[in-house]
Amino acid sequence: AAPTPGIAWGYPITVKYTLPDDFLVCRGVRTTGLGAEELTPQLLKHAKSITAEPTRNILAHCWADKEINNIGAELTLPKGLEHWARIGVNRHIELVRSTQP
Repeated sequence: AAPTPGIAWGYPITVKYTLPDDFLVCRGVRTTGLGAEELTPQLLKHAKSITAEPTRNILAHCWADKEINNIGAELTLPKGLEHWARIGVNRHIELVRSTQP
């Protein structure tokens, strides 16, 4: 069946970043339909939001933090959602690991 006219299809580009005492959720919009935005610009905005977060607490040994810094500084392009899932998991694990005895 064809999509109903006026309904936005696609999926919102939302990423989650683990802060020391909370999560930073960068909410995106759909990639197709009314009000849509392409994947890459949304991920770039999310990286910039994360790097600007004052409670971020960058971990020197964390691959994800280095990756987000590079994307936020536009030294590398943001990649797909699978890459961002790896970033989110790595950051979460490294933060938990650094705070546990």
